[in-house]
Amino acid sequence: MAYTSIYDKILRNPYKITWLDLFSDSLKKHSRQDMEYAMIAGTSMDSATESNMLQKWRKPWLFRAILIGGIAISFIIFAIVYACIQLFEISHIAALNLLFVIVPPIVVPFALMVFFWELNVPRNISIYQLLGYFMVGGMLSILATLIVDIVAPQGAASLAPFSEEPGKLIVAVLLIKMFGSGKNRKVYGITGLVIGAAVGAGFGGFESAQYAYNMVDWVQVGGFYIWEEAFEAIVMNEALRGAFAVCGHTLFCAPYAAAVALHMNGNRITKRCFQNRDFYLTFAASFIAHFIWNTRTESYNAFFVMKLALTIAILWFSARYVLRKCFAQLAAAAASNPRDNLLPNMKVAGISGTFANRAFGIKNTQVFFGTDSGCNLCYPMGTAGINEKHCEILVQNGHMYLADLGSTYGTYLNGVQLPPKKGYLLKTGDVFYLGSKGESFRIEGN
Repeated sequence: MAYTSIYDKILRNPYKITWLDLFSDSLKKHSRQDMEYAMIAGTSMDSATESNMLQKWRKPWLFRAILIGGIAISFIIFAIVYACIQLFEISHIAALNLLFVIVPPIVVPFALMVFFWELNVPRNISIYQLLGYFMVGGMLSILATLIVDIVAPQGAASLAPFSEEPGKLIVAVLLIKMFGSGKNRKVYGITGLVIGAAVGAGFGGFESAQYAYNMVDWVQVGGFYIWEEAFEAIVMNEALRGAFAVCGHTLFCAPYAAAVALHMNGNRITKRCFQNRDFYLTFAASFIAHFIWNTRTESYNAFFVMKLALTIAILWFSARYVLRKCFAQLAAAAASNPRDNLLPNMKVAGISGTFANRAFGIKNTQVFFGTDSGCNLCYPMGTAGINEKHCEILVQNGHMYLADLGSTYGTYLNGVQLPPKKGYLLKTGDVFYLGSKGESFRIEGN
């Protein structure tokens, strides 16, 4: 089956969504306007609702910019620290030391967290809330782990999942419940995915920073020249832990937190949230992957490579499994949330392009088509032949009129290009298209 767009695929068969579908925009060039649009998610300036959230959503790309920027900043910090040690024999600048042990370890977990945040179709979590979940969730999950560790099995590192996964789960559930208690907030499965990713990223980032700090502390020389011998070891440790974060705590926590949120009953946490197949599978996958990853290996040998590959496969398959479930929930919510139509017997049906095989009721006196986030039928940024505000349908005295808004490639009604800024009566059976026949619609009704 062919799909005209990611939105069409989510609506028609969300269980066929692949990682390639979701990563496909990450290498494209994006504008400052794209950045601003991403950053208003979850704020009062965002106009996404349950009925139009799929049209308002954009595929992830910001995470890549954050990842590249974070890596660049880390290299700058490394270079400054190295220069201070080698050229000036200075190794006790407190602020620089703090940056050295904190910033590099959190770059990859933070970028992964932003990736999952960008998958949040309802756009109901702001970047400020996300940062809060990262900081508070990371610290509380470490504290919860220390408490659970009192009764958990002790010994080898491979036993860490017995305390760390329950600890993160407790905090993720607490934050999901707090989110759902807010006014006019609806918890979706993907809400749990984002919050779980934030908790896991915070836990993983702070844990890696702790390892770096401990390495510094071990090589103190009179409390003054502390990094000359350990600098290379610390940099290598931070680089490896950053690279291996793709199979770390962000991916451990996000899937089972999503499974909990998927089965909430009216924003309420019940036994059903934990007694379901989705939770059993995702929590077991994270636990087993964590156990495998923490299994001790003497060096980076064939067994280590196999362990790495297996851990990555388990975690990303688990995340894809629950993400498809989340998309199915969102597609059902969007389809079952119609608003009262101004013209109940009339519809605009997509024939080809982004909105093919979908029909839309007329719910406003003005229905805008274009790539601008304020449009009722909002195309993905960069859709060929479509302007920000391309055309509109006007409702006056019980009739519909189509008007081009000065678009670059034109609006055509029954094959004839319309002059801009002038309304033309629409009737049942009329066909119009934006720019080319690849983005066409038909008027249906009586």
